[in-house]
Amino acid sequence: PDIAFVGAVGVDVLENSVSTYDIEDGINKAKIIRVSKRAYVVAEAKKLSTDGNYNYATLDTLSGLITDSLPNEKVRRAAADYGVEIIVP
Repeated sequence: PDIAFVGAVGVDVLENSVSTYDIEDGINKAKIIRVSKRAYVVAEAKKLSTDGNYNYATLDTLSGLITDSLPNEKVRRAAADYGVEIIVP
């Protein structure tokens, strides 16, 4: 697909990881990200400081992160360093 939107249990921007609790879910999401021209993770801001037990992507493989509120400056800078746009609708 040209563009993909996937969810996440946790997004640790400082550690460059996107995670879930279910391994099969993570494998599927990783493949979706890999075959898409642009991929976005959709996650509540509170999930930007949590982590699941299965890391399925790194932020540098994403085009952007869609969240419900602007994260702190440290997280925004780290995301920018990975080339990830933070989008707050």
